[in-house]
Amino acid sequence: MYTVALHTLLGMSKVETHEQLKAQDLLVEFRKNTGQAAFLSHEWLDIGHPDAECKQMRVLQDALKHMMGNLHSIPVDLVSEGFGEGVKPLPTSKLSGPLFFWYDYFSCPQMDDEWSRGVLLDAINSIPAYVDECSFFFALVPVLEHPNHVLTPSSWHHRGWCRLERTCRELSKDHSWIMVKSPTEIELITSATASMLAGSGPVGEGLFSVEEDRLKLGPVLRIVLKRKLLSLLKSQNWPGYRALLNQQAMMLRGMDCDFFSPEVPEGLGQDGQGQIDPSPSRVAGFLHQNGFR
Repeated sequence: MYTVALHTLLGMSKVETHEQLKAQDLLVEFRKNTGQAAFLSHEWLDIGHPDAECKQMRVLQDALKHMMGNLHSIPVDLVSEGFGEGVKPLPTSKLSGPLFFWYDYFSCPQMDDEWSRGVLLDAINSIPAYVDECSFFFALVPVLEHPNHVLTPSSWHHRGWCRLERTCRELSKDHSWIMVKSPTEIELITSATASMLAGSGPVGEGLFSVEEDRLKLGPVLRIVLKRKLLSLLKSQNWPGYRALLNQQAMMLRGMDCDFFSPEVPEGLGQDGQGQIDPSPSRVAGFLHQNGFR
């Protein structure tokens, strides 16, 4: 996983490609023993370049300096606070130590040749693994004007790629993430409800500049759902398992993907009423699949 170190990112005056940074020996192959990583999700300002005038990057640079120099903790947003019991702000001390950033334009090949396209496809399929590898997830969503549109937190929530990245985070072990709206307006999001109320929705119903990307992401999202369902099943977190199992129709909407149906072992259930009826009836199948005895 290619990243850039914090000091490199803070010193940037322009946003350069993966190839340019690699040629300057400014990319770092991240390893857990080197520090912590942060995943940067953002909306591109233009289809040809994410941030040609470095507007987004300057907001991030100033926000990081503010977090590390002036804030003791990152406050929880109001929606997450309302829906979460005992949710606490994130101490900024957790950002201390070596920190490395994954950013698509830095971390993935941008050249339009056969080899780069193959590596880029591997990187797309690895997005869930990259998100998992990162201790932090930043959504960089300042309000910025563009000749054809205005970028806002809401427009980020409507982008298909951004929806995938956010969903990967919300289905990972640490589902919290940090929203950077300005150098001083920074919030910790801990509830998926906050995303839904902000206008987010299924990845397949998001906006894509390249329409073919919509179907490319279907298998990636299905793998994320499968992994989370198996994890919930293994830990016998029945409320979480049932909720996610029955949300698949909504989460995979707009994508040509089959639902994932885990094999629930016989007798593994919650209500203590004995073995599951092995008959092929739809009711018995539903009860078995949802972990009821």
